[in-house]
Amino acid sequence: MENRGITAEYLEWREEARRLLGAGVPPEEISWEGRRETQPALALFAAVQRAPLAPSKKLRVPKSFFVLAQRVACHRDPAKWGLLYRIAWRLTHGEPRLLEIAMDRDVHALTTMDRAVRREVHKMRAFVRFREVTMENAPWFVAWFAHLLRRHLQSSSCERKSDDGGDAETILEKSP
Repeated sequence: MENRGITAEYLEWREEARRLLGAGVPPEEISWEGRRETQPALALFAAVQRAPLAPSKKLRVPKSFFVLAQRVACHRDPAKWGLLYRIAWRLTHGEPRLLEIAMDRDVHALTTMDRAVRREVHKMRAFVRFREVTMENAPWFVAWFAHLLRRHLQSSSCERKSDDGGDAETILEKSP
C-alpha cells in the first residue's frame, strides 16, 4: 500500500490523482493522509511518492466532479482525499454516470461533504460583520460571526450590550 501525504491543497491532490489514475493504481492500494504544510512528508515514503508512473490511457471525468471535488477539498474530514480518489476511479473505470446515483454510498458521502462546505460558505457571506477600527494609526477591519453572537445572546448566562447603538454587540457574562 502506498502512502500519500497531501497538504490541504486541491491542486496537489488532483495532480497526484491524475498520475495514479493514469497508471491504473486502484484506490485499495493507496492510503491518503492529510498533512499540514509545516509537517514534512515521511522520509520512508518520499522515494515511493515521487516515483514516476507511466500513464496507460487517456481518462475522462465529468466537469461536475471537478466542481464538487474543489469544494469538498475544503472539508475538514481527512478521509475526503480517499473518497475523491475512489469516486474518480469509479468514474474512469466503468461508471461514468456515477454522480447521478444519489443512493450510492460514496456519492452520498461526497454530496454530504459538499453541502456542509456550501453551508459554511453561505454562513460566512451572510453572517460575518466587519467594523473598521484604528490601531497604530492605521485602519484595521475586525470581523465576527453575527449568528454566533445571537446564539450566545439567547443563553441565560449572557446579557446584550451595544456599544454604539449600531449592529455590533458585545457579549458579557453575568457575574455570579
